[in-house]
Amino acid sequence: MEQALSRAEEGQGRTVARPPQSRSERRAQSMNPTTPKPILSPCIGTCRLGVDGYCEGCLRTGDEIARWISMSDGERLWIMEHTLLERESKRG
Repeated sequence: MEQALSRAEEGQGRTVARPPQSRSERRAQSMNPTTPKPILSPCIGTCRLGVDGYCEGCLRTGDEIARWISMSDGERLWIMEHTLLERESKRG
């Protein structure tokens, strides 16, 4: 990435990175994110499966917990917004 000086900083020996200017520069930057995207999770750190087969903290099954990392965001969101809410209401 090219470095550019603002007029106020020219005499101070500082350089400031300018944002990508071309479409290809913006695309390359979006394809190489610097920070990983966090994974949606209902986990609250109370990780024990109860006699009903659900985690006492998040109400997921052992199978759901095992598959969680390989699920899409859409699948995770569906489970969190529908399945887990239904289990919570039944548990009372």
